[in-house]
Amino acid sequence: MRAIAVISLMCLSLCSHDLFGQLYLSDNAVMDIGQDALLYVKNGDIENEGDLYYAGEIELIGNLDNGDRLESVTGEPSLFSVTGDWNNDGSFQSGVGEVIFNGNSQVLGGSSSSAFYDLNFLGQLSDVKDVQTSTSVGNELGIDGAWIELNTKQLSLFNAQYSIAEKGGVFHTDFGGKLVLDANAASINPYPIRFAYDRSNPLIRYAALDNPISGAHSIGFYEGTPSVHGLDASQSIDSICRIFNDHFWFIASDPGVNVALQSETDPYFERMTKWDGAQWNVLPRNLGQAGVGFNHTMVNLQGGDSSFYTYYSEMPFVEAVPYQEIFHRVQTRLTADYYLPSTGLITWTPDDQLGCSNCPDPLFESLNSQAITIRVENDICYDEVTTEIEVLKRPDVFMQNAFSPNNGDNLNNTFRPVLVDNETLVFMRIFNRWGEKLYEGTGAWDGTYQGNDVMPGVYLYEIKVRRVYSDTHHQFISKSGTLQVLR
Repeated sequence: MRAIAVISLMCLSLCSHDLFGQLYLSDNAVMDIGQDALLYVKNGDIENEGDLYYAGEIELIGNLDNGDRLESVTGEPSLFSVTGDWNNDGSFQSGVGEVIFNGNSQVLGGSSSSAFYDLNFLGQLSDVKDVQTSTSVGNELGIDGAWIELNTKQLSLFNAQYSIAEKGGVFHTDFGGKLVLDANAASINPYPIRFAYDRSNPLIRYAALDNPISGAHSIGFYEGTPSVHGLDASQSIDSICRIFNDHFWFIASDPGVNVALQSETDPYFERMTKWDGAQWNVLPRNLGQAGVGFNHTMVNLQGGDSSFYTYYSEMPFVEAVPYQEIFHRVQTRLTADYYLPSTGLITWTPDDQLGCSNCPDPLFESLNSQAITIRVENDICYDEVTTEIEVLKRPDVFMQNAFSPNNGDNLNNTFRPVLVDNETLVFMRIFNRWGEKLYEGTGAWDGTYQGNDVMPGVYLYEIKVRRVYSDTHHQFISKSGTLQVLR
């Protein structure tokens, strides 16, 4: 039977034990580092195939390979600082201790997941902390200024207050990787989480929970077009022009939560769309009220909801009558039915008879017949329609030359000029053949004089008509002639 080696580093007061080289604990070996003791391993590794208990402090300038049991055994805070890789293939118990990763480029990996109490990643964006196994933090996570590479793994935070301390650090996730905020109490305080990609020129986007309740809330931030992962950008409802294909989000929540996502800097992409499993659907515009410190759009999740989200630009639409008639020199305001997003543009062409070419309802001068195209565009998408305008040249006022009042057929019973919308009758006078005035007014003559029907025959008329072309331009037209009264 192999003997069990037991090594204890105990101090009545603070003391240290320095080791220059590799510390190796073989199978069945036990090492116990007391509460006030410091184990300092420089330019070497700790390889544990036995049991390593610590209550004090371990400072490792090198790598950790844990193949059996690593445990912080006291209720008092302990500290484990490592500059190299953390490889856990055994059992790790963090107690209430803190583990610090303070190297330039480090891997957190192994075949076993690591559950930390306090975890602190020190460094800058050039210092990658490569998380290669599922990891959890029970109290506080500090990311300082480091680049936290989650890959496709899950980092879970089990804390009612969701405490992340950062000084410019970011999370990067590959498709499937996510940060899980798993709370066990209500009244969780929201805070912004920095996601990013492209380390050479980091693009950073924030996400934050808005008044979340107890439960698990997951957020993933993925670079590139969703189509690569089967979320076809071409499968969308008609009101979507195109989806944002630079990055997209995954969000899930057991109890339901509102999530603030940082707005895109491209003005065309100002609304959110959700993948329903077959296509992208638009979400109601919701700017939210979360005090998270960044411009955002809010995504409202119901309990058990999980899906992918991205921004989209809206499709514009336009309709207009295909043909219309307008009288010559009658200034008319053209209209169309359309929907135009706030970033869109409307254009009327050609514009030689228009008061403006990019306003909603331009004035048309009505000089010549013309086909006018109305185009609405937003981003790379557009819709357009053409309306044919026939300009009717009308030099004269139309007058009938006979009418048959009170003959029993109820047809053609009065006499009056036929006017159009921009014409107004100033006066009309009717005379008999001897020059006696039988009628004067602006209404229709009913073929009577002093209450009696006039005799059939020929009569004379005089009219004056005001024709309006615009607010500042009008014309008076005077005309005379004969009419015949039929009985």
